[in-house]
Amino acid sequence: MPSRPFVDNYSGDFDAMVLDLTMSDMEGIELIRFLAGKNCASSLILISGYGKGMLGAGGQLAQEPGLNVMGVIHRPIDVDRLSGLLCKVEVREAV
Repeated sequence: MPSRPFVDNYSGDFDAMVLDLTMSDMEGIELIRFLAGKNCASSLILISGYGKGMLGAGGQLAQEPGLNVMGVIHRPIDVDRLSGLLCKVEVREAV
């Protein structure tokens, strides 16, 4: 299960989320499953310091239930790539 503070405070109001798949207190794959279960409409940018194979697999896993994966970035983070992806995020109107 994802980190309690995130679960307890998740509202789905984010236009974009940058998620590290290799966090110390939870598994990135668990977080992807949680977001899919909540029908998350946010644009996702996935980051990992592990092999590019894991990052690609995480991206595919996130896309299968219909999550919007904008891109994947291997650490160390290429700031220009991250900035470019964030510039493409479509801002949703508040409900």
